[in-house]
Amino acid sequence: MTILPANSDLYIQVKIVSPSDPAGGFPIIAYEHHEIHEGDHYSAHHSKTGMGDGDKTNICFRTSDSTKQIHALYNLTGTGAAYFRVKEGGTASDASGTDAQVIFNNNRLSSNTSSLLDKAAVPAVGKYSVDVTSDLGSTTIHEEYGGAAKAVGANFRATNELILKSDCLYIFEGEADAGPIILHIDLSWYEHGA
Repeated sequence: MTILPANSDLYIQVKIVSPSDPAGGFPIIAYEHHEIHEGDHYSAHHSKTGMGDGDKTNICFRTSDSTKQIHALYNLTGTGAAYFRVKEGGTASDASGTDAQVIFNNNRLSSNTSSLLDKAAVPAVGKYSVDVTSDLGSTTIHEEYGGAAKAVGANFRATNELILKSDCLYIFEGEADAGPIILHIDLSWYEHGA
């Protein structure tokens, strides 16, 4: 039996226990874990080496114009001090960055693809862009500062989850505050809804 309470973050699976089935029980899994099993949980990453003070790197994508909700977590790690920003809205130049980066489904048995789009002139579904150099009119909705070997964001769902707007450009950006350093951006998300 499966129970999915309305407006709940818990997905509950009930197994009736009988004396002949000692392995039975009452397992409870978090909703985002359920999304992994359903094939709707994805990840993207990008690393950049040799960054000097003030150099930037980023992951950029547009959410689809649909009712799917993107529940995203972020993580930035590096070998030196860096700023981390989440930018929302605006536009990114089609000519900047590298498009068609592969989004991975965290359920490796699933053939589902993400609804996100890269920022290419003809956007590709299920892809993202990196190292976009132009973001006009975006709003910084989150900013953190981290030191060497200190993760920023750290994928804590309770405090760092972002539910993204539909049909909106997002840039997850790291900016070196020392150099030379390496920065790594890691994103994970699940897509909920129709």
